[in-house]
Amino acid sequence: MLNRKTQELLNYLSDSPGYVTLEELMQHFNISRRTVFNRLKEINSYLLDNGFEEITNTPRLGYHLKSLPNSHGLKEHQKFDKLTKKERISKELWELVDGKIISINKLALEYNCTRNTIISDFKVIQSENPTLKLTNTNKGKFLISNEKEIRKIVLKYIQLKDPIIMAELQKLKYDKDYKIVVRLLAKKLNVILTEKTINHIANYMKFMTYRVTNGKVVKSVDRRLASLGLKDFLPISKDTLDKIFPNIEFLDGEAELLGEIIASSQALNIDVSDDSLDTQFENLSREIIFRFIQVTTSPINMNPILLKMLKNHLYSTYFRTKLDFPFYSSEIERIRTKYSEIIKYTKVACRPLEKFLGKKLPDSEIALISLYLGAINYSDSFLEKPSEKLKNALASDVLIVCSSGIGTSAILHNELAASYPTIHFSPPLEIRELYKIRDLHGALNAKLILTTTPINSNDFSLPVRQINAILSKKDKGIVSDALNTYVTRLYQMSETTTGIADIMDVISSYADIKDYSALKDALTSMISPESNNKVDNSKQLRIVDLMSQNDIIFSKESTIQRVIEEGTSVLERKGVVTKDYLSEINRLISQYGNYMHLSNGVFLAHAEPQDGVLKTGLSLVISKKGIPLSDGSVVKLVFVLAPGTSEEHSKALSEIVSIARSKEKVQAIVDIGDRNEIYQYLYFNI
Repeated sequence: MLNRKTQELLNYLSDSPGYVTLEELMQHFNISRRTVFNRLKEINSYLLDNGFEEITNTPRLGYHLKSLPNSHGLKEHQKFDKLTKKERISKELWELVDGKIISINKLALEYNCTRNTIISDFKVIQSENPTLKLTNTNKGKFLISNEKEIRKIVLKYIQLKDPIIMAELQKLKYDKDYKIVVRLLAKKLNVILTEKTINHIANYMKFMTYRVTNGKVVKSVDRRLASLGLKDFLPISKDTLDKIFPNIEFLDGEAELLGEIIASSQALNIDVSDDSLDTQFENLSREIIFRFIQVTTSPINMNPILLKMLKNHLYSTYFRTKLDFPFYSSEIERIRTKYSEIIKYTKVACRPLEKFLGKKLPDSEIALISLYLGAINYSDSFLEKPSEKLKNALASDVLIVCSSGIGTSAILHNELAASYPTIHFSPPLEIRELYKIRDLHGALNAKLILTTTPINSNDFSLPVRQINAILSKKDKGIVSDALNTYVTRLYQMSETTTGIADIMDVISSYADIKDYSALKDALTSMISPESNNKVDNSKQLRIVDLMSQNDIIFSKESTIQRVIEEGTSVLERKGVVTKDYLSEINRLISQYGNYMHLSNGVFLAHAEPQDGVLKTGLSLVISKKGIPLSDGSVVKLVFVLAPGTSEEHSKALSEIVSIARSKEKVQAIVDIGDRNEIYQYLYFNI
């Protein structure tokens, strides 16, 4: 890429209609004759590299640029100057997957940036897509990844709703309605897909058609679907593609990839031929929910519908893991940020699933499962039977349409219901359910539709507002304005509650709130004293608040039962628990196994507050040599927790989980060897 001063000289020549003399260049740029010659030499080399003619030097006339880069290249691409870095990188990626040879110099000229900027772009592309393979030719970079990897990369950016990639796909014009194709295919496969998933696969099929009709066909077949209990996926997908491409042979690879994409997608229901797998996932769902209940000490209704939904979700997780289809979503980062505490507990709850899969779950999968577990803590309204769901929707003030799956839908519903408690929000609806309500019951009670997916507002007599499932500040503003406009009476009844929530959001952005509930009650009292119910919000206690140095002991016992007995004895002597508490812990372990083993050698022994807890307390038993468990794992730290009825122990619980997630922290505590120093370590480092 030319430096700035040389680029300015090129621009001057390009903008000049006729010849420019040497003296004019020297005077205009205030440079010497030699400097002009050097810059002209650089420019000619640059022009030749990028396919333009050199500058001509005509005696007694001067220098002239016959093929003007500004009209032929620079001005044609001025629109790219305003692209963000992310948009520019997506544009470059699309050119690669579209089979173009990319010259770094030409791209720098096209985007009016430096050569180093483009080189940096390619580093980002390869770091974000490690399976992508590029080669260098004398004309530039060229993509040599196999066709299946190219498809998976494009599918990733479809799932991320990348605006540049989506805009390029919209340019591909085909007569076929791929949404209908996907729905019919899913029906034949006995799979119920979310609307969002249908859109993703439809866009993928549009790209697939573009590639296949241009001779780019996926040919490799490894028959993995049948081995995973999906024996009908390949033949049914092949039959669908044979009808789309009647004159193209050897579509087995395409059919298998399409089947893998459907199996790995977010589905509301999926049938497999392996009954044993179905039983395993039902048992895993129960164990995950049970572990989540135990580690959070908060009750969850073991609803059979919830179990079925989580089981169906685990199928998607299983197929994505086995087929190597990572889950991508533009909402994942917001989920991680907004529900970090729930995700932390979900990681612990999902250890049985990781053991079953034989590998650690990616953070994106943990985040998805956390939506099911976290959302259920607040409301079971979305678990209603279809008939009850429609009845509830008919009586609602606001209809919620969410095609992002059950977990995300529940999170959205619960956040709206908590922010506006006097407004009746419908259970999250699929688009087809919304149309069914309209068709069967023309007159709706609702005043507004909030949707996470585009719908045709002309099809409804109600105003429609589109938002994200994980609400951003912008989304909250859209919701607030819409409620204020269309549901005024009800909205005004919620103004105080909503105002407090908004204030809390602002404070949370700039400060670390140590006691969220107490601050919220204080604001409520200040803003609306008459609505303040005096609730005793106990201080959230840390590990070091719940125990002293004397509650830390070193054990030489070799069984987990004896070590727990030592830890419980400490609490019993302090008057924290009764003798019944140890018996209940042992009963739970006997009934459910070693579910209290969190991770990395950390064991959290506890029962319910009503099982012999007199007050909140904690003890820590350390085993340097380790205590073997029946599953082969080894425990080195045993926390015995006496939980409080007001959840004042939740901060300490969070700290214990953070220890369990770090092998380094566990080993550091074991290695210290002195209870006073261990207490100081817990105080300053956890």
